[in-house]
Amino acid sequence: MGAKRPFKGGEAADLKAEGRFNHLTIPGWPFTKRAAIDAQTGGVDDVPQVTVMTLPLGDGVSMTFRRIPAGVYVMGSTNGYPNEVPRVVTVAKAFWLGETEVRNDQYHAFDPAHDSRFQDMFGKDHIVPGWIGNHRLMPAVRVSWERAAAFCAWLGKKTGRAARLPTEEEWEWAARCGTDTPFPWGGLADDYSKYANLADKQVRWSMNEGWDGPGRIRPRKPYKVEQNFPLHDEQRTDDAFSLNYVRRALPNLWGLYDMHGNAAEWTASAYDATRKTVRGGSFASRPKDATSSWRWGYEPWQKVYDVGFRVLIEE
Repeated sequence: MGAKRPFKGGEAADLKAEGRFNHLTIPGWPFTKRAAIDAQTGGVDDVPQVTVMTLPLGDGVSMTFRRIPAGVYVMGSTNGYPNEVPRVVTVAKAFWLGETEVRNDQYHAFDPAHDSRFQDMFGKDHIVPGWIGNHRLMPAVRVSWERAAAFCAWLGKKTGRAARLPTEEEWEWAARCGTDTPFPWGGLADDYSKYANLADKQVRWSMNEGWDGPGRIRPRKPYKVEQNFPLHDEQRTDDAFSLNYVRRALPNLWGLYDMHGNAAEWTASAYDATRKTVRGGSFASRPKDATSSWRWGYEPWQKVYDVGFRVLIEE
């Protein structure tokens, strides 16, 4: 993994018109939707490849994985942040990746005491904990990298399969599905509302000041548009304004849900000398901070309010 290959530069104006994010191409990449599907499902001697695998965790809880093919692509972006420097990467082996971020009920099979808790309400004088974040079908957040890695080790022993966190090279390959645009559905200006839970217009309706009397559901009140706080995208409205259940958005072509938004995800890769890389952005991220190439880092002991993880099973 990480092997470099020659690339050729495209005409910037033409690529911009096509909505591409990378101005670099290599033979066979990017590829079409049909090619992406064929890469995942193609078998030997006309026998289709099995693409879905489910592993039981006990007590009626299981985890579903999607097979991700091997391949070569341009990782990163020529139009992103400085830490998204593009390079050609070879994903040498196919692998299985969690269909969703690890849910609370799945994580509880490993750590019953874990509590993803609530998401903060903006404002003051709270009389309730905040927006719910610990429903069993929501991603497990406030899980440190260390505990995420421990979950993978536990899952490997329980199932007899080699389980680990994906590298960020594997994560981005799985997120892109052969595309070189910011998102697999298009560019930064394209409508993400069916595909991702990001910081949309609803986030502006998150102020929680004032007293409306006892025994009443706390109403959501708006900040003024000109304040642009909390940071959000005023142009779109998706399915949630805070952390959401998994599988509420449409999957990508390889059957993966919430690769962008909802909860950001730990990877196995180092961000710098002390931090581990997270990918995908969260419900609190604007589109530019949740692209296929966006990356950030946290200390491995940190339990971050909007960071969870998904598991890779080696083939």
